Amino acid sequence: MKTKEKVIQIMCIVFIFILATSTLALSEETELIWEIGERDGKCSEFNQTSTGTVSYSIGENYSKFPYELNDGHLDRTHIFIRYNLTDKQAKKGTYLSLCIANHSTNKSFGFSVSVNDIKIGDYSFRYESMPDSCKVISINKTHNSGKNVMLIENTNANGTNHWLNWDYLSTFEVVKQHRIA
Repeated sequence: MKTKEKVIQIMCIVFIFILATSTLALSEETELIWEIGERDGKCSEFNQTSTGTVSYSIGENYSKFPYELNDGHLDRTHIFIRYNLTDKQAKKGTYLSLCIANHSTNKSFGFSVSVNDIKIGDYSFRYESMPDSCKVISINKTHNSGKNVMLIENTNANGTNHWLNWDYLSTFEVVKQHRIA
């Protein structure tokens, strides 16, 4: 009799756990705002020879976007991305997705992100997370209707041989969240 009661108790606990976790799961629908590159694990579509600070406008050919960000080699330490948003897009929760093809074999590559001169934060890609690593960063409340400027900037010490090669960059907004039953 005691064994039967324990089995029933365990079954009730498992049922409650399944019920609780299934109601907490969410599915999201997103809408792409802009993208740079192809999500293919490569950086071949980007500019392989650019030097200095780069200013890229959304809508330009990907071949004008630099394939890497680094700590001083060829002075590719700053990338400015210029884009426009509608009133509706500027008011929604927006996210930046940064995906890299690879990076230097140092422990990590540090960078910062700013939008319209508002610093979002400092981030890094760790070597252990390679290959095919992405970061998704909330950039809410930094957008304007109309023109916007994003800065992605190297934060490693100059000349320490840190670099990363881009695979794909995009911004998107979450349109709907659904509970998965």
